[in-house]
Amino acid sequence: MSQSIPIISHFSARVTIDSYSNNRKYIESLADNIIKKLDLTIVKKVYYPFKPVGETFVYILSESHFAIHTWPEYKLIHFDLVSCKLLTKKKVKHAITTSLNSDIAYKIDIEENKI
Repeated sequence: MSQSIPIISHFSARVTIDSYSNNRKYIESLADNIIKKLDLTIVKKVYYPFKPVGETFVYILSESHFAIHTWPEYKLIHFDLVSCKLLTKKKVKHAITTSLNSDIAYKIDIEENKI
């Protein structure tokens, strides 16, 4: 009997934006929109604020997990997504880009990590 190998999609994205908002509601809304656009399911959210600035959100998904780390002083947001749902780099980048709404993303680096 052969054992199936699970699908594991892993993406890391570094986004630098001009009009960065160091605001919990903004980052949470951004993450929620990305998750919705990728048709993923939130099980639980954990939030941690850093002093003096910066935030981390970790989402437990029914499909695995999603973490967001911010560095407002560099206008930088880092996303780390692991999913057992088959996703493409193009789809993840599109979900991030379109979730930024009116913010002008001037640099998006995304990597797909093959597992």
